[in-house]
Formats: sequence, structure tokens, C-alpha cells
Amino acid sequence: MSFLLLLLVCAAQGVLVHSRNERERCELLSKQINARMEEYDSDLGQTVHCRGRITAQYCEGSCRSKAIPSVTYVSGFQRLCRCCFETDTRTTSVWLDHCVTQDRRSLSGRYFQMREPTSCSCQRC
Repeated sequence: MSFLLLLLVCAAQGVLVHSRNERERCELLSKQINARMEEYDSDLGQTVHCRGRITAQYCEGSCRSKAIPSVTYVSGFQRLCRCCFETDTRTTSVWLDHCVTQDRRSLSGRYFQMREPTSCSCQRC
């Protein structure tokens, strides 16, 4: 009876109550982003600043986490947290097409190395 009452009180106060069958969803997605990089060019003897629009992969989603009341933890809760993380990555080359030197000379674009996820999953935070 007290368990049923607790659920009713939580629902009445607007607390979201999830079912045990709720699925985790952690996906590999991609989107266009504005990227900026800088590197020292030893041939020019100065730093080169580059920018451009690239497509990048990333992980996003919802993973089940919970806080269980417990007398054995100082906080009073056992926390079991899961987050959406990359499970595998790769190094890829990206082309940034707008580059300038420190003294504002325009240069042709440059390739840069970037790490990005190739798969994602819910893992312990």
C-alpha cells in the first residue's frame, strides 16, 4: 500500500516515473559544425589560423541511471550512472578552407587530423 501511495504522490507532484522496460538510446550522429584550428608553420615561422565548415560524427542519447536510497552510502543514495560515450574512434583528415597567418596573409586551406567516434554505447559514467 505504501509503494502505491508513493507512486501516486510522485505522479501528483510532477515527478517523472519511468518504467523498467524503458530502452536506452545512444546513437552515432553527424552534423555540420564550424571548426577552428591553429598550428605553428616552421616554414613561415608563425602560427597559421584556419577555419571551415565540416561534418563531424558524435554520440548522443539517453542512458538509464538511478539513485537508490541506501544506508551504506554517506550521501544516502547508491548512484548507478550510465552515459552515452564513444566505444570506438578513428582519426580522420578534415579540410579547413580559410587560413590566415598572424600577419593576416591569406593562405590556401589545410588538412588537419581529428578524432571522431565510429560507434557509441551506454557505459558507466
